[in-house]
Amino acid sequence: MRGAPTLVGRSTAASDAVAARRLWTVSEELTGATFPVVPAGAGRE
Repeated sequence: MRGAPTLVGRSTAASDAVAARRLWTVSEELTGATFPVVPAGAGRE
């Protein structure tokens, strides 16, 4: 990779909240690790 960083958009598939939730759930099941989901903006004061 070369050059300055550039902001880019994301595909519709990458924005799919249902697929993201399923991926998260399957990842937890397969690894045996659980991670609490923290609401966006939590902890910011």
